[in-house]
Amino acid sequence: MNRPPLAVTFADLPLYARIAIEWADANVEYRNTAGVCRLCAAYASSTGAPFDHAMADAAVEICKRRFWNFDTAETFRSTT
Repeated sequence: MNRPPLAVTFADLPLYARIAIEWADANVEYRNTAGVCRLCAAYASSTGAPFDHAMADAAVEICKRRFWNFDTAETFRSTT
């Protein structure tokens, strides 16, 4: 499926999503869709920010461009 590029940049993301991307940069085990989404959900919860699936998806898209070894096979959907 071809999707248009997201207009969301790193600077536009909420703090929890930016932290998740930086954590994935530091820890290769989180360089997958499920890992980044789990981190986004956990950081949103810990900061009291509302978790937004669109922002988590935007963080995943940024990771796909940033990391050559990003694994898109794993998926994650939070129930929150």
